[in-house]
Amino acid sequence: MEKKNRLTLDAGGRGAAFCHTHPDTDPAAIAVATKLDATMGRAEILTGQQVASEQAVSAAVNTKEEIRLSMENGLAATYAISTVAAKTFPDLAIHRRRPRTHASEVTLLTSARVALAEAEANKDRLIPFGLTTAMLDTLRADIPAYGDAVLRQRNAHAAQVGAVSDLRQVCSEVVRLLKSLDAINRLRFKQDPEMLAAWKSARNVAWPTPDHLVPTPPANPPTTGEASAA
Repeated sequence: MEKKNRLTLDAGGRGAAFCHTHPDTDPAAIAVATKLDATMGRAEILTGQQVASEQAVSAAVNTKEEIRLSMENGLAATYAISTVAAKTFPDLAIHRRRPRTHASEVTLLTSARVALAEAEANKDRLIPFGLTTAMLDTLRADIPAYGDAVLRQRNAHAAQVGAVSDLRQVCSEVVRLLKSLDAINRLRFKQDPEMLAAWKSARNVAWPTPDHLVPTPPANPPTTGEASAA
């Protein structure tokens, strides 16, 4: 979660807790506190969706990397066999369509589909040079599995982006509600400094101090009797 959102939701949670601990009988205050509760509930749902989508993205990436390695190894073996076989069968073209290193997902999938189709079509000529049924079966299984992993990653990433965007809007609403409650409670506790201080502490968003505003400690003064530099 973004740090700004985390700090805002922390303040929203403390503000909601204060309203429950010190309930107001004013209808306007009750309406705002109720809205804050609902907004914090929505934030909790979105936070869960964000975490779940992040985990889904990570799992899809790991799966994709494993399958990609298997597919690249299978293609490398197929290309190597085709290169040797092409000395006997010059019309074989599989080895001429090798994708570049670190090819994109689309390029890799396209190259794999083409290589598999050509290897299956020329299986009888390639078997004497080392092509096996297991190699073809593995490549045939890896291609759709890789495509599925890519799709899962994209869908999970889209869900993650959506949750983050919605959470930003929810946090903006939390800030607005806290400002409304602040106006209400400043009037409510104007004769009660202790409660007013407690409310200010509850609704305060603990924004970090920018580095350029952090005071620099003074340099250590020379000790008494220390000889000055010549």
